[in-house]
Amino acid sequence: MQTQWTYHLACRSASLGKIVFGPPTPEGDETFVLFDEWIHSEHEYSPQEGLVEIAKRYFRGHGGATIDDFAWWTGL
Repeated sequence: MQTQWTYHLACRSASLGKIVFGPPTPEGDETFVLFDEWIHSEHEYSPQEGLVEIAKRYFRGHGGATIDDFAWWTGL
């Protein structure tokens, strides 16, 4: 019997911020990498700066979105 415990363990580790999805293998399989080794922050944002940055990225990627769309998406 094949179980999915390794996948569930990986998802739990991701929810705790320990790992993130990495680049797929040449065969298209998913990979995981350690968060601290893969994600590098070049800038520490204040809460206000962070909200401005999220808004910029959201509207850049969701052309035609409204403020109400953004509020719904962020849960604000």
